Amino acid sequence: MIGQANNALVYPGIGLGTIVSRARAVTDGMLLAAADAIAGLVDVHQPGAGLLPEVPNLRATSATVAVAVAQQAAHDGIAQAELADPIQAVQDAMWHAAYPTLEVF
Repeated sequence: MIGQANNALVYPGIGLGTIVSRARAVTDGMLLAAADAIAGLVDVHQPGAGLLPEVPNLRATSATVAVAVAQQAAHDGIAQAELADPIQAVQDAMWHAAYPTLEVF
Protein backbone atom coordinates (compact mmCIF):
# COMPACT_ATOMS: atom_id res chain seq x y z
CA MET A 1 0.00 0.00 0.00
CA ILE A 2 1.17 3.50 -0.71
CA GLY A 3 0.64 6.18 1.93
CA GLN A 4 -1.53 8.92 0.48
CA ALA A 5 -2.85 12.33 1.44
CA ASN A 6 -5.44 14.49 -0.21
CA ASN A 7 -6.15 18.18 0.16
CA ALA A 8 -9.82 17.34 0.81
CA LEU A 9 -8.67 16.12 4.21
CA VAL A 10 -7.04 19.36 5.26
CA TYR A 11 -8.74 22.35 3.63
CA PRO A 12 -12.19 21.99 5.24
CA GLY A 13 -10.56 21.79 8.68
CA ILE A 14 -8.28 24.76 8.01
CA GLY A 15 -11.27 26.82 6.94
CA LEU A 16 -13.42 25.75 9.86
CA GLY A 17 -10.67 26.31 12.43
CA THR A 18 -9.96 29.74 10.97
CA ILE A 19 -13.64 30.69 11.07
CA VAL A 20 -14.25 29.36 14.57
CA SER A 21 -11.22 31.17 15.99
CA ARG A 22 -11.99 34.26 13.89
CA ALA A 23 -8.30 34.37 12.97
CA ARG A 24 -7.16 37.49 11.15
CA ALA A 25 -4.94 35.41 8.84
CA VAL A 26 -3.74 31.86 8.25
CA THR A 27 -0.23 31.46 9.60
CA ASP A 28 2.45 28.95 8.76
CA GLY A 29 1.92 27.59 12.28
CA MET A 30 -1.75 26.95 11.55
CA LEU A 31 -0.86 25.06 8.37
CA LEU A 32 1.72 23.02 10.27
CA ALA A 33 -0.84 22.27 13.00
CA ALA A 34 -3.24 21.04 10.29
CA ALA A 35 -0.56 18.77 8.80
CA ASP A 36 0.38 17.45 12.25
CA ALA A 37 -3.28 16.72 13.01
CA ILE A 38 -3.61 14.71 9.80
CA ALA A 39 -0.34 12.90 10.50
CA GLY A 40 -1.62 12.02 13.96
CA LEU A 41 -4.46 10.08 12.38
CA VAL A 42 -2.13 7.69 10.56
CA ASP A 43 -2.01 4.14 11.92
CA VAL A 44 1.75 3.84 12.39
CA HIS A 45 1.43 0.12 13.07
CA GLN A 46 0.64 -0.54 9.39
CA PRO A 47 3.69 0.29 7.23
CA GLY A 48 2.61 2.07 4.08
CA ALA A 49 -1.00 2.38 5.21
CA GLY A 50 -2.99 4.97 3.33
CA LEU A 51 -3.80 8.25 5.00
CA LEU A 52 -7.15 8.70 3.34
CA PRO A 53 -9.81 7.88 5.91
CA GLU A 54 -13.00 6.15 5.00
CA VAL A 55 -15.76 8.50 3.84
CA PRO A 56 -17.71 8.14 7.13
CA ASN A 57 -14.62 9.51 8.94
CA LEU A 58 -14.20 12.69 6.88
CA ARG A 59 -16.24 14.77 9.34
CA ALA A 60 -14.11 13.60 12.25
CA THR A 61 -10.93 14.30 10.27
CA SER A 62 -12.10 17.84 9.47
CA ALA A 63 -13.04 18.40 13.10
CA THR A 64 -9.64 17.19 14.31
CA VAL A 65 -7.87 19.54 11.90
CA ALA A 66 -10.16 22.45 12.81
CA VAL A 67 -9.48 22.10 16.53
CA ALA A 68 -5.72 22.04 15.93
CA VAL A 69 -5.92 25.10 13.65
CA ALA A 70 -8.08 27.07 16.11
CA GLN A 71 -5.74 26.26 18.98
CA GLN A 72 -2.73 27.30 16.91
CA ALA A 73 -4.44 30.56 15.93
CA ALA A 74 -4.85 31.34 19.63
CA HIS A 75 -1.22 30.37 20.26
CA ASP A 76 -0.08 32.62 17.41
CA GLY A 77 -2.07 35.49 18.90
CA ILE A 78 -4.24 36.10 15.85
CA ALA A 79 -7.50 34.53 17.07
CA GLN A 80 -10.18 37.10 17.72
CA ALA A 81 -12.45 34.63 19.53
CA GLU A 82 -11.62 33.19 22.93
CA LEU A 83 -12.53 29.53 22.86
CA ALA A 84 -12.99 28.03 26.30
CA ASP A 85 -13.64 24.67 24.65
CA PRO A 86 -12.28 24.51 21.06
CA ILE A 87 -13.67 21.01 20.52
CA GLN A 88 -17.19 22.11 21.41
CA ALA A 89 -16.84 25.32 19.39
CA VAL A 90 -15.89 23.31 16.30
CA GLN A 91 -18.75 20.86 16.83
CA ASP A 92 -21.21 23.72 17.27
CA ALA A 93 -19.99 25.35 14.03
CA MET A 94 -20.20 22.21 11.92
CA TRP A 95 -23.23 21.68 9.71
CA HIS A 96 -25.35 18.74 10.74
CA ALA A 97 -27.89 17.35 8.34
CA ALA A 98 -31.42 17.27 9.69
CA TYR A 99 -33.92 15.73 7.35
CA PRO A 100 -37.63 15.93 8.10
CA THR A 101 -39.55 12.70 8.21
CA LEU A 102 -41.30 12.06 4.93
CA GLU A 103 -44.86 11.00 5.38
CA VAL A 104 -46.27 8.84 2.61
CA PHE A 105 -50.02 8.93 2.14
